[in-house]
Amino acid sequence: MNEQYAVLITGFPLFKGFTVDGARMLLDSGEVKEFSPGEVLIKEGDEPKFVLLVVTGRLQVFVQRQGRDLVLTDAGPGTILGELAVLCGIPRSASVRASEKSAALQWSAAAFRSLLLPMFFCRSGYSGSRSAPSSRKSAR
Repeated sequence: MNEQYAVLITGFPLFKGFTVDGARMLLDSGEVKEFSPGEVLIKEGDEPKFVLLVVTGRLQVFVQRQGRDLVLTDAGPGTILGELAVLCGIPRSASVRASEKSAALQWSAAAFRSLLLPMFFCRSGYSGSRSAPSSRKSAR
């Protein structure tokens, strides 16, 4: 089944240019979990312990206000959820539930951060220096 998920991941815009081997690396860094309709995956206010990549199905992001669910978005395949709370170390700002049978790749907070680090250093233009860029004036 992971092979099918690897092929799906290479088709997501966020992972454009990834090979199936690269997608397998993403899968090996986490765990694919399947969810039934209505199942709550993340609760607003919870501590951020993981990040999700929607692989199949649809997940609904919502908040509860005045006793009612306010749907913020419907997340489909290729969407990453929960990353801001993990990266900023803040409580979850919304809840997430499966709106249909779904599968998501779940990375622990530590695994997600370790996946991002090499991507940051491989960005074009990264010089490895923390100092501000110098402003050079050209001689005329």
